Amino acid sequence: MRVVLLLLSTLFTSVAPEAFANTENIGVDVILGDAQYAVNRYQELEGGVVCTAWKAQQSLKNLCAQEQRAIAANVERIKTVINRASKSRNPLVGDLLDIYDELHEVTDRLNELSNNVQDFAHQDGVQLAQAAAKTGLLNAKIFVVLRQRMVSLEQACSR
Repeated sequence: MRVVLLLLSTLFTSVAPEAFANTENIGVDVILGDAQYAVNRYQELEGGVVCTAWKAQQSLKNLCAQEQRAIAANVERIKTVINRASKSRNPLVGDLLDIYDELHEVTDRLNELSNNVQDFAHQDGVQLAQAAAKTGLLNAKIFVVLRQRMVSLEQACSR
């Protein structure tokens, strides 16, 4: 929990709200729909990566396969959270934080895979890199929503 709070406080000070000023107009429902698409796209792209066929050390192949299984389980879990949040008129901040956290992991994984498929499978990693960039941008929008919620809460508490 401390790590999440530290990460959020760091991000709050480093992201200018005006950078995503139009996020408020998009709506959380659209962002959650995009999050659902992002995790589905991740599963589609990840399914095409066969770590065990890489021209790499066995330990790297094993690590890649372990990461695939772990992140796949997390993605399945977060789909449930996204679904629940999508049905709510006012999604819980905890759900948005969970989605934010998992999309961050998905972004990192896509970036890692985009490099690794080029290095060890001699395949084009552009689709993976593009998906990582889009997921990262979506995550920034979720961050802005979380930031707006926290600012509103602070203002309400100070009254």
